Amino acid sequence: MAKNEMKKNAALARVKLDDERRVRVLSPGMLVAKRFLRNRLAIVGLVIIIAMFLFSFIGGLVHPYSETQVFQTTDTVEKTYASAAVNTNYYYTMASDAVAFNTSAQAAAILALNNGEASFISQGISYAIDVESDNYYLVSSIEPRATVSQIGKNFEFSTINNTVVENGFDEAAKTA
Repeated sequence: MAKNEMKKNAALARVKLDDERRVRVLSPGMLVAKRFLRNRLAIVGLVIIIAMFLFSFIGGLVHPYSETQVFQTTDTVEKTYASAAVNTNYYYTMASDAVAFNTSAQAAAILALNNGEASFISQGISYAIDVESDNYYLVSSIEPRATVSQIGKNFEFSTINNTVVENGFDEAAKTA
C-alpha cells in the first residue's frame, strides 16, 4: 500500500500547475446543472412540479369517480349550521293618489287572502282584492256611487251624495 501511495504522489508531483491535464473544463450546461443541484430549494420545487405534472395524467386513472358522475345526497342539516327561510311577509306599495292603507287594513287584507275572500272591510272602508298572479295582489278601495233597488220588474236607480256617474251606468246596473 505504501508503494501505491508513493506512485500517486510521484504522478501528482510531475503535473505542473499550468498543465492542461490539471484544469478540468466544464461546459456551460454542466456549470448550470451543478449549481442547480447544489440548491436544495430548487430541487424541492422541481420534485413538486414533476409530481404535479405526473398526477395530472395519472390522477384520473387513480381517482375513483368519473368526470360526469353526479352526487346526490339527502342529509339533514342542523339549523345551527345552515338555515333557509321561506318569505311569508307581504310587502305593500301604494299608488300616489291612494288613501292611506294603514296596518289594520293590511291585517284585514291578509285575513281575507287566507280565507279566500275577494273583499273585506276595515274601519268602515270597503276594499276589493284582485289576484294578479300567484304572489301579486291588487287591493283597491270600494266607494259606493249609487244604489239600485228592484221591486218586481221595476228598477230604481239613485246616486249617493250627488255623485256623477257615467252615461249608461244605470242601464248596465239594471242588466247585471
